[in-house]
Amino acid sequence: MIVASAPMPAVVRFRFRSEVARISFAMDRIMEVVQASGCVLGRENEVELAIREALSNAVVHGNHMDPDKWVSVRCECDRDKGVSIVIRDEGRGFAPRRGRLIMRSHMDQVSFEKGGHEVHLHKASVTARIRSGMPSRPISLFPPPAPWRAAIGGLYQGPVGLSTH
Repeated sequence: MIVASAPMPAVVRFRFRSEVARISFAMDRIMEVVQASGCVLGRENEVELAIREALSNAVVHGNHMDPDKWVSVRCECDRDKGVSIVIRDEGRGFAPRRGRLIMRSHMDQVSFEKGGHEVHLHKASVTARIRSGMPSRPISLFPPPAPWRAAIGGLYQGPVGLSTH
């Protein structure tokens, strides 16, 4: 008899100097682990967008692109729980606005800790979503809900590129 056990969580930790050119390198390392682990099947693009925003905030706003300062990353992927990421900068902290909206719209949990030096991101796995009753897909705004369609006065014509004829 073969008994399958849940794979151990994949964890990656690293740090990099606060240079914009290094953000892509960091993203590649994180996304390799996310994709290989299968912790957020079908939602990898959402995770990538939120992490890229968090890394950019740490480099540009947190550390002010000072190459003598570091950005630390900890990423844990678990097929049953999802992905959890902590990104820490050495700056004076910050109060993100637009970046917070981007991160929150693509992740299930976002919190800013230690005066803005750390951002904690979490995206639940499909398994965790089912167990908790979360929607398996984000709620789509297209087509817009009926009140919005009425408010925009017939400007919404349906998805671009699709024909009903």
